Amino acid sequence: MTERDHSRPGYFSGWQTWDWVCPTCDWKGNGTDLAHEDFNELFELHCPSCNHKLGLITYPTREETQIAANAGNSEGLTHLTLLDVIANNRSLLEDSKKGRKNLPKLIGDNLEFTFDTDDGSTSLNPSWLTLTCGDTVIHRERSGFEHWEAIIEISKLVLKTYRRRVAWIDPSDAGLCLLGDDFSAKGKITRFLKANNVAPPTGPWAADVALKDSN
Repeated sequence: MTERDHSRPGYFSGWQTWDWVCPTCDWKGNGTDLAHEDFNELFELHCPSCNHKLGLITYPTREETQIAANAGNSEGLTHLTLLDVIANNRSLLEDSKKGRKNLPKLIGDNLEFTFDTDDGSTSLNPSWLTLTCGDTVIHRERSGFEHWEAIIEISKLVLKTYRRRVAWIDPSDAGLCLLGDDFSAKGKITRFLKANNVAPPTGPWAADVALKDSN
């Protein structure tokens, strides 16, 4: 096997089963023993002893995954299934977003809106984001980790649809659980509420909190 094969192996090349030798410290071992450094589109293989970079592997495209699966590669078959699940989830998310533009007619001059979440593997990774007005669910869409932007996007449509009849919009616990690892998200939501004068009177998104977070 050539040095080029080792330095840039294909994802489904079977590199995990190869015998590797580090030219720096003479470490020898199986591909499964190598250390990884992950990036968005690739990962590097490093010597577990001295951290010398031994190879670089680009994550496969769907076409490459399909070819590997067609050839009977077990990992290719697994990845193809995962890619199908991801594509299906994205399709469900986009379909559920369409309801944003069809918010129902509501009666009243002081409409109070509240976001909530339900289902999902954990409270921080819910399956659904819902918007209610009083006791009525007026919108429901697929959700997930770091889905906080949807609260602002939907709120903009609420303000446009019901104009000056909106008393407040309360992100409630939905806004908190959807922040994920984005530490700036809470400030962005509270500033949006304050700028549009629709912060709820009490709770973590109240006007005084919005004012404090925006300074």
